[in-house]
Amino acid sequence: MRGFAMKFSPPTQLIIFMFLSFAMVLGAMIVLFRPSPPPPGSLSDSSAQSSKALTSSADTAGEEADSGSRVKPETSAVSEGGGVQGQAELNLLKAEVESHLKAQKAAEDQKIAYLARLCVKMEPGLAAVTLSPLDDATVHRILSQIDKDSALKIQSVLVRIRKSSG
Repeated sequence: MRGFAMKFSPPTQLIIFMFLSFAMVLGAMIVLFRPSPPPPGSLSDSSAQSSKALTSSADTAGEEADSGSRVKPETSAVSEGGGVQGQAELNLLKAEVESHLKAQKAAEDQKIAYLARLCVKMEPGLAAVTLSPLDDATVHRILSQIDKDSALKIQSVLVRIRKSSG
């Protein structure tokens, strides 16, 4: 009995070879980098509570951004065994995150103001070249701090630069 053999064209053979080699590499990566499951009971109650608190904190942070008003953190993570200590940790974490956000916002505002002062001192063409790699929202924030005439000159050159490069 003769074996079943199909003859494929060279491009088809190349595609099959590439697919099989990709499957082998993917399989090896899965075997090598698969995380081992944590042993049962390895998570302490406090770490499980912290992860639940972070999840609920992230959910409430999204709601705060949407509604514009403060929303109290959910108490479900507290009532699951953490009590007052869990609530205190959550409040401390929330205050720390808010202080970091305020510091980052202040630093960003200082950088924007500094760039605006530099652009005022430059010629419109040089200022436009300097601002061209920045995203539109940042450029808008910078130009809004400059007098109207200078901002319009810089913006017109910036539009021409972006049209020619894009």
